[in-house]
Amino acid sequence: MTNDKAREFFSTYFEGTLDLGLQQSFEQKLRTDSELMADYAAFVETMNELDAMRYEEIEVPQYLSDRIATRVEQAAEKNRGFAPSWATWLRGLALGTAATAAIAFAFVAVQNMKVEGPVATASLVSNNTVNVDHLNFKLVDGKVVLQYKPSGSKTVVVSSGVTGKEMERFPLDGASLESPLENNLPETSLFDVQVVGEQPTTTIAVPGTSRSEEKAGSGDVKKLAAALAGFYRVPVVLELQDSSKPVSWDFTQTDAREAAAAAVTSAGYSVDQRTNGMIVIMDR
Repeated sequence: MTNDKAREFFSTYFEGTLDLGLQQSFEQKLRTDSELMADYAAFVETMNELDAMRYEEIEVPQYLSDRIATRVEQAAEKNRGFAPSWATWLRGLALGTAATAAIAFAFVAVQNMKVEGPVATASLVSNNTVNVDHLNFKLVDGKVVLQYKPSGSKTVVVSSGVTGKEMERFPLDGASLESPLENNLPETSLFDVQVVGEQPTTTIAVPGTSRSEEKAGSGDVKKLAAALAGFYRVPVVLELQDSSKPVSWDFTQTDAREAAAAAVTSAGYSVDQRTNGMIVIMDR
């Protein structure tokens, strides 16, 4: 399967309607081609952003139907050579349900597109069970949810744990936060979560849609967290002052906690497994 052919399946794969045989070939191609993976991550992020726009109040111009094509053409001409690689085939895409929604907001999406596949969204809730000023993660129907209850005016920032690029910013004024951290990619994604002005940053590895078969490797603790989450299909939280220490791993254990402990003990970290099943790697 060529990259151009794989890009034709982005929409149907995202919607979950891709034929099973093609799906397996597509996922294999994603796992082995970093460029295609980045393209699909950009596509997923754009689709999620466009979906969120359904809830925004937008004043529709009187002659929108006459103007939108001209605006998109002008944007494409102005930014020629700077568009992401998947944008070149967007014009000829056979539109499915998700892709159809993109047309009305195509100009906005080109201007504001991010490159990460995973997304964070939020709702403000009244939740007295969350510890004040402490980042907490829980599993709800198999999905990771970030919880935070500030003692005053605080801002929580969620960034990519790989690129460091900011994904979401949540200004809080005493209200509690619940934000699902969603990963629609086949492989594990890393989120960095920080309360502005406070240290350290908390990192969480959220498993993707496919299980990783890679058992052995080496790198810093973030890479270990991604490997653990992908192989054992469990979220991994890093509560560390310094996550740059080198570690190595070989997942021969059946238990995720034992595997994590075997990899980090020599680096001076400790491992816990919360009642919700999440693995936590922390300073001793």
